[in-house]
Amino acid sequence: MACLWKQQRSYWRNPPYTAVRLLFTIFVAPKFGTIFWDLVSKRGRQQDLFNAIGSMYAAVMFLGVQNSQQFSQSSPSDSFL
Repeated sequence: MACLWKQQRSYWRNPPYTAVRLLFTIFVAPKFGTIFWDLVSKRGRQQDLFNAIGSMYAAVMFLGVQNSQQFSQSSPSDSFL
């Protein structure tokens, strides 16, 4: 529980991290939007549905990994020996 409390405090007290994450998401959103633009009309087969779900999963995972890497670079390490 203490780790979550520390993460919450460091998250809101670090405006550059929040700004970079927001700007990165805004920058990447149109790229993913163009990928998924005509995806709704292509759902005639089961494989088309699986392709759409897999593409969306990959996009969400990409954003999650990028955001977590940005956080690890901006948060101080508390476990020095």
